[in-house]
Amino acid sequence: MTVVEQQLNEFRRTHQIQTRKIDGKTWYYISSESFAFWHGGALILESNRERVSPQERVSVETLFANKLIHVFRNAGNLSFITHTKEFAETVAHFLNAQK
Repeated sequence: MTVVEQQLNEFRRTHQIQTRKIDGKTWYYISSESFAFWHGGALILESNRERVSPQERVSVETLFANKLIHVFRNAGNLSFITHTKEFAETVAHFLNAQK
């Protein structure tokens, strides 16, 4: 096991992030306990045409107390490509607010 793999495993263990292998891919499962240590801001970027259920959206949104949620309209998973200017402006606004 490499040093990076050891560090990642330690991070998963200490922050209660569980993984599961499905079809050769690693999926990460997070919970509110995973981010209990995080008191900084969080930027949640969503698109109204993503294949995400309302319950999944709420689950992610409840993980962070200090969050900014931005929903791209008429966009799917590639909003950073299809809505480049809006994406860049949203990220810049969030980062500037964190200073």
